[in-house]
Amino acid sequence: CRSAGFSFLFSWLFMLIVLVLFLVGGNVYTLICQPWKSGELLQIIDSPGLIPGLQIGPALGLKDNLTVSEIYKGCEKNNPLWTTIRLYEVVNLNELLNVTKMSKLSSINLNTTADKLDKVAENLTNTGVRKELQNEAGDLRTIQRGIESTIHPQLVRSFFCPLLLFFSQVQFLQKTVADVLGKVGAAQDFLSTNTSLIVKMESRGFLDCQLSYFTQYADWANLTITQQLGRCGPVVETVDSAAVVFCSQVVNSLNVFWFGLGWCLIFFIPSIIFSIKLAKYYRKMK
Repeated sequence: CRSAGFSFLFSWLFMLIVLVLFLVGGNVYTLICQPWKSGELLQIIDSPGLIPGLQIGPALGLKDNLTVSEIYKGCEKNNPLWTTIRLYEVVNLNELLNVTKMSKLSSINLNTTADKLDKVAENLTNTGVRKELQNEAGDLRTIQRGIESTIHPQLVRSFFCPLLLFFSQVQFLQKTVADVLGKVGAAQDFLSTNTSLIVKMESRGFLDCQLSYFTQYADWANLTITQQLGRCGPVVETVDSAAVVFCSQVVNSLNVFWFGLGWCLIFFIPSIIFSIKLAKYYRKMK
């Protein structure tokens, strides 16, 4: 009888534990685990107004809104971030990596730009800014002189040296001095009339050779950014694995515990009643 009384007095603690575990485990399984398996959880998160301030598209500067479901589906396909979060709407990568537009830089005369800076500086009243602009103009003229005195002569030498070597060999191989002088004169006339064209052709060839390296690097960077950088498939796999572990190992174990404890309490109440009813027979036997 005493044991039945103690059981009756403390059984409410077990009932309270079952109630708390039921509220926690049942709601977590119903509101999180099941919608996650069916894919409805992401749609619920994307509901307008559910999470205040959740505007991924405007935050990234996109034209349209970007939902969590779209990001998850893109990562599920192991797409790069360039297409997953639509970065192509924000950054014009083709324009940014367009190296061919740099090929016209050789036609720029820095002295003209320096003259414009000097004219702007003359109209300024602030002596500090005027002096700074004049210094910048001087630097531009120095760069232009370096181009004219270093790069262009190197290009000319790279073309003329093999040509002069050829004529020097011809001089030793020819038997007639008149023939040699005739060829040298013809070469001199050719160089006199076509020097400008030769320099332009050599400059263009040198520039195209250098631009080809930058073009290859730009193509590689474009391919890496748009197709390889930031593939988020492993992130989705990690999230799915964490969801499986949480729902299967934690939530399900918790639900099994409160479910079993609840059934024990269901049979515990009749056992108390029967023990009280049978207590009088135990006293008689004693």
